[in-house]
Amino acid sequence: DRLVLGICDETVRLRLLRERALTLASAIEICRAAELTDMGLKAISHDKPPETVYATDSRRPWIEPRQTRHD
Repeated sequence: DRLVLGICDETVRLRLLRERALTLASAIEICRAAELTDMGLKAISHDKPPETVYATDSRRPWIEPRQTRHD
């Protein structure tokens, strides 16, 4: 109980409370996974500003189908 109540992140705390058979090892694994996820999301979102996306013409030029030879 003390471990779960000491967690600052509410989503992690709720995840730990949902576990039926919570052990110290599984609690540590869940907390580490949450920390790595947070670090990854921060790295992705703060890495560089969004780039401008330009529209392109999606229409392709018409290509005539090949004619077959009738011998």
